[in-house]
Amino acid sequence: MRAYSSFGEPKTTWKVFDEIPAADKNIVLFNVMIRSYVNNCMYGEALLVYMNMWRYGLVPDNYTFPCVLKACSMSENLKVGLQVHAAIVRAGLDSNLFVGNGLIAMYGKCHRLGDARRVLDGMRQRDVVS
Repeated sequence: MRAYSSFGEPKTTWKVFDEIPAADKNIVLFNVMIRSYVNNCMYGEALLVYMNMWRYGLVPDNYTFPCVLKACSMSENLKVGLQVHAAIVRAGLDSNLFVGNGLIAMYGKCHRLGDARRVLDGMRQRDVVS
């Protein structure tokens, strides 16, 4: 899946993913699929895969959330972005540097600069991206 994804083949990546039995699908496979869609500007598809994760009983992790936030940012989907932010807080990942940077970008692209600033101000660790 990673090979197809890195060569810009999200449809083939999906085909491989779809052929994997449900019992064998894990967080890593979902993350690869989400990243494949995001890297190929297929943001709506990435968000659908993210939502589908929950049906499999999988909890997104610190690799999932930045990709999903980028999908929200690039599609300016504030509604899903707010839901993702709530899930981040519930997962206890709101202090993660990369997740925080994703939140800032999402709020900024969705024209919510006050919310972006609140996230920035609440970050314990910042980098040049922040």
